[in-house]
Amino acid sequence: MSSFDPRTDSVIVGRSVELDVTMRHVLDFGQVLITGEPGVGKSTLLDALARRLVHEGFVVARVAGVSALVEQPLTALAHLTGDPANRTGADLVAFAVERLGALAPGSSAVILVDDAHALDPWSLHTLVQCRAGGGSRLVLASRGSTSLPAAVASVGRHPGMTLDIQRLSFDETAALSYAVLGMRLDTPSSQRVHRATDGLPLAIVELLRHAVRRSSLVDRAGLLRWDPNSSIDPHLASLLGLRVDELSETDRDAVDILAVVGELPTDTVRSFAPGVDVVALEEHHLISAAPRPGWVTVAHPLLRDASLSLLAPIRRRELIGRLISELSGTSDADLARLRIVLGVQVDADVDAVALRDLVAWGRAHGLWKQMVPVMERAWAECPDATTGLAYGEALHLTQQMHQAEQVFAAAEALCDSNTDRIALATARARTLGIGLGRADEADAVHAAQLDGLENPAQRLDVLCARCEQWLYGGKIDLILDVHAWAAKNAPRVPSAEFEAARYRLTQSSVAALGLAGRISDMVDEYQLHLELSPRNGWAHPLARELVDPWWVSSQLSAGNLERVRNILHERYDTAMVIDDGLSQPVWALPRAIDRWMAGDLLTAELFAREALGVPAHVVSIRRMANHYLARILEQSGRADEALGCSLETMGDDHVRIVQYWGAGLEHRCLVAGPSFITPADLERSQEHALAAVASAIDASQLVTAAFVAHDLVRAGCASHVLDSLAHLAEVTDAPSVRWMAAHARSVVDHDIAPLIDACEEAADAGCFGLALAFAEAGADLAVDTRDTSSAVTIEALTTRCETASSGRPVKQATSDMGARFGLSVREQQVARAAIAGLTDHQIATELFISVRTVNAHLRAVYRKLGIGGRRELRLV
Repeated sequence: MSSFDPRTDSVIVGRSVELDVTMRHVLDFGQVLITGEPGVGKSTLLDALARRLVHEGFVVARVAGVSALVEQPLTALAHLTGDPANRTGADLVAFAVERLGALAPGSSAVILVDDAHALDPWSLHTLVQCRAGGGSRLVLASRGSTSLPAAVASVGRHPGMTLDIQRLSFDETAALSYAVLGMRLDTPSSQRVHRATDGLPLAIVELLRHAVRRSSLVDRAGLLRWDPNSSIDPHLASLLGLRVDELSETDRDAVDILAVVGELPTDTVRSFAPGVDVVALEEHHLISAAPRPGWVTVAHPLLRDASLSLLAPIRRRELIGRLISELSGTSDADLARLRIVLGVQVDADVDAVALRDLVAWGRAHGLWKQMVPVMERAWAECPDATTGLAYGEALHLTQQMHQAEQVFAAAEALCDSNTDRIALATARARTLGIGLGRADEADAVHAAQLDGLENPAQRLDVLCARCEQWLYGGKIDLILDVHAWAAKNAPRVPSAEFEAARYRLTQSSVAALGLAGRISDMVDEYQLHLELSPRNGWAHPLARELVDPWWVSSQLSAGNLERVRNILHERYDTAMVIDDGLSQPVWALPRAIDRWMAGDLLTAELFAREALGVPAHVVSIRRMANHYLARILEQSGRADEALGCSLETMGDDHVRIVQYWGAGLEHRCLVAGPSFITPADLERSQEHALAAVASAIDASQLVTAAFVAHDLVRAGCASHVLDSLAHLAEVTDAPSVRWMAAHARSVVDHDIAPLIDACEEAADAGCFGLALAFAEAGADLAVDTRDTSSAVTIEALTTRCETASSGRPVKQATSDMGARFGLSVREQQVARAAIAGLTDHQIATELFISVRTVNAHLRAVYRKLGIGGRRELRLV
């Protein structure tokens, strides 16, 4: 991590426009007034302006106002004017103006003044007089834009300009953090820093420097993340806005209880802490409005961490006890649940029925990890199938596998219904197979469940558990068989039990249909999931949580980016608010896929690394995030890094989808990467990738097979996979598969037209990453076939895609295309001049060459491009 000293390293972030405007106005009109609150970056802007002015040949002088010396005449200018001896009044001003005029002739000097509001009146009057007489140009930086001394305000009036500097946006905060730290913060940490500082640059720098000293930032997968377990000292708490000594006892009670519980109704806060000034706390950025109307919360997560870090255990327990009493008899369901959770925390008496109901509610909302103590107490005080299932799943998700298996087994013995017994046995099998690696025992549990089970709903419920395992094992064909079985065996009379099992199947079937390239069927299945969710989501919360990421990711891979962009952004933003350590990295993965497909590789890498921040036990997300990071790195031209990432997941049977994908990527990296790779190594990797294509097709992972085959096309093996891609394009309705098949066909047949069509379709769909790969191949084909017309089309498409993916205008790379056709630098210069309409004589004059040489170069250009003259050259 690099160090950063704002006193010596003036980093301009979020101020480039202001810098350009100030520079232009100084050059054109000679005077500018910059205003803004303390710490907003006025001094940094002056530093950057000074460097640019010196580079332009100006003599730059710096002046700073000092409040303590405001009674001393010309003190601020003493280093420029020298000793005024005994001069006073008008003689003193005339002397100072003369000395300032001697800095440089005319207006070739620029005086930059920081804290102009603190200048003594004599210095200020002298500067204004000097400027009015046509002397040094003047730039003043002053705190605030109101109540300024008249002389200061006059600099900002015509012909001058007043520029009011605002705080940084979230993106600018992230950029400044990168400049300070030398590494990127992950999005949640950037958001925390931005909210903690409200975008004030000086506060951002100070906060980050202190965080580095306190080791509050940890490197996770190449991104810095604010460590929630790091201690927060009083100074850091003060930087975050929590100045404990300045709070009254009542205000401190309100802030601390909100830190403990998250959010409360405003009326509850006022009754809990009588006399609290809620409005004042909000004005001081200690609390803010919560998403729920009428509720308030701590202003930002880092402030909450600070409050909890400084909260003594005895005081915490006392505050919780007071709130429990305050919430007695509440009619609000959320507050009633909170009262039980708090009661468990301080080991207070809790109603058993209410406790059991809370456990069922927590499981239905996927809150296992957050409610482990509640579920543990419920299982201890009222053991049954409901509390055992909830507590066992909580243990499983917190990596306490042996205890989870024991709880599931004990709860199964307490069951009085087949439905509960199936649910518990399924959970136990998952713990045995995935958590403890005892696959044979897990299979035995599943077999015992199915043995003699005739009820279609219960049989489907058991099969759904197998589907969850098959999904990550890559056995998509088996899931599709269950999907077909469910359609065939659906009862004629609607059954709530079968409907619940059918809903659970969508947890795997949406993903399976997407991976199989059956996009329209996946759309229907997702619609069914949405229809059934209100009635069944509580019983199968994992289905409700996992279907959406699969739905979005599958649509993105299929090339349907716009269809899911809204839900993608909405769910990611919601995950950021939840901040449970799991939801945000889970949703960072489809955001990485989205940006990768869109060709925005820098942002895609950021999101892929965020996804790698998922807890270690969530193996599937980590493996897939690692693989997509490898793909992003490879497309960024970092084949060696990509190969290292790809090899990390090779041979991993837990997530076979990734294993197949990795085979194609590995070969592509070897072709583009290390020089020490032998032909034998390449041949083995090619055979491995070809085998992966065949295996993926056999397992119905048709989209996976297409991407692996496309890796081989990009590696120069189009003829080996042409038939496979053609078949996949026929049996799937994923647009991306059709485009990749067109790419292979064009390469093999040397027919550029289908490739241009595929490139245009991909670009129209926003898949600029794929479109650029097609355009690269199209440019090569255009050169091979001497097809100048297609070359122009490809170049325009390349420019469009690069502009869209980077967000910045990109000039057409005519020199690159000229080089592809073998044009020399001089031939490209002559060709561009001819296209612009210059005559041979004008070109000769422009390039300082003879007319005969111009003619020779043009003849060479015509020959290399395969055209007949200037008219055709203008069409190229």
